Amino acid sequence: MTRKRLLVGWSVGLFAVAVVAGWSLVSSHNEDVPVTAVREYVEAIARGDATRANGLVDPGTGDRTALLTDEVLSSARQRLVVGDVRTTSPQPWGEVVEVEVDWRLSEPGFSSTRLRVQRTGAEFGVLDTWRVLDPLLASVVVETNEPRTSTARIGPATVPVGAPGHLRAVPAYPAVYEVRGIGSRYLAAEPTEVSARPDQPSRGQEFSRGRLEYTTTEALRAELDTRISEHLATCLSAADVGADCPHFVRNAASAGTRPVVLRPPALDDEQDHVGLIGDSLLDRPSPVPAVEFQAVGGPATYAYYEEQRQVTARVTGIAFIGANDALTVTFGHR
Repeated sequence: MTRKRLLVGWSVGLFAVAVVAGWSLVSSHNEDVPVTAVREYVEAIARGDATRANGLVDPGTGDRTALLTDEVLSSARQRLVVGDVRTTSPQPWGEVVEVEVDWRLSEPGFSSTRLRVQRTGAEFGVLDTWRVLDPLLASVVVETNEPRTSTARIGPATVPVGAPGHLRAVPAYPAVYEVRGIGSRYLAAEPTEVSARPDQPSRGQEFSRGRLEYTTTEALRAELDTRISEHLATCLSAADVGADCPHFVRNAASAGTRPVVLRPPALDDEQDHVGLIGDSLLDRPSPVPAVEFQAVGGPATYAYYEEQRQVTARVTGIAFIGANDALTVTFGHR
């Protein structure tokens, strides 16, 4: 074999090796890209980079983006932990493949979710490019025993609240979020949390739920005590006793007398009551929280014609808590 033929043979062999190696690299690249695309997306969520996640995959939520921000995601008590990411579609691939992601939140074990990835073209004619089609989102709802509070807070964002049957879902990236109630002197709810899981439908649950339980505060009781005292003083001194005055005052007035109250009613007794009530117990629906109260004192004594009566001094009413804690009190309810 001549030197020239030997060189040609070596050149052809090296070229063949290069072609095979190049094709192997291209094939390996093309097999890895769908997984890489998904991993880049879910790891952006895991590190709290909602802006990057939104850019990689359209959330498809329209203007419902209150929770899809860096500020909200970075405020989460716990963010997504990403495990294995792998393709599940058999070769040869079509234009769309499925990639399965293992993830977990607060639980020790991993769950998995499948995302579709679509081929979008090829760089230099051979290197496939892919984009993730499905956003990894959860539907979050906040329930409350007082839906007339209207809103709650998740991180820096305001979200709607509701009662069963009247819930409004908000999309969120998977994480464990703190839920806080409205700021009020008169109503308080302990912060709670919601675990925003993208796999709730597979568990037979449409939403990831958080719940706020409101109770009345000592500040409300103190303010109501002041209003009750003022109202009773007005009723006891009025020439014409109004229909909203306590029954024992009106009954005495009908006999032309005034009762003597040994201990004025105040909200400091086991017989007393202060509690939120729903619209079904009101004369008309209220757009703001309503609190029913009963203050018991006494006894109250008065002469009813020729009979001396001694009764419980009781004052009842409803307080409506408006914007900025504006308090409207009506007396004589029930």
